[in-house]
This record gives sequence, C-alpha cells and structure tokens, in this order.
Amino acid sequence: MSTLPAPILAKLAHEVAAIRAEAASLEALVCAGAASLGPEGMVEAQKLDHILQSLDGLTALLTGLSEGTPYGQAVASLPLAHMADRLAEAPPTDPDRPTHRTTKLVDPELF
Repeated sequence: MSTLPAPILAKLAHEVAAIRAEAASLEALVCAGAASLGPEGMVEAQKLDHILQSLDGLTALLTGLSEGTPYGQAVASLPLAHMADRLAEAPPTDPDRPTHRTTKLVDPELF
C-alpha cells in the first residue's frame, strides 16, 4: 500500500476542518429544534456534538500525518478513545485486516 504525500494529507485535513466548520454552523438550529422535542430530542442533538468531535479528531490525525508523525503515534494521540481504538485496530499497512468497523453510537464523549 502506498502512502499519501504530506501535501495531500494537509489538504485533506483542511477539507475536514472546513466540513467541521459548516456542521458547527448548524448547532443553534439543531438545538432549537431538539429543545422542542424534549429530552429525547436533546439526546439526539448530542449526535451533532459527537460528529464535530470526530471531525476534530480526524483533522488532528491528518495534520499529524502530514507533519510526519508515525501512524501509531498519531492515532494514540487522538482525544476520542473510541475513535483511536477503531483506527488502531486496522492500520493502513495491514492489508489482511478489515479497514472499517462500524460501532453504534451509545455514549458520546462530551467535553
């Protein structure tokens, strides 16, 4: 498997950061709608926070890789433990392991 050049990783990090900014602009709208649905709506609205945190983590990962941080170290430094666990399970250099594992969002890390 070939590795992506640092400039490509940096551009990907920039793209993910831009997507995160667009998603963050929806927070007020989502919260207003969720508040009208009561507690269940607010729990659902927390998914947006989880998405934003995940995008932050991916941006940090891609930025680290573009700066030459080894993959294992970049994954280990992710603030979201569940994301780090998923990504560490199948490093991109191991072609025999599945590249993605879907997990059910149960308890988003809110901080």
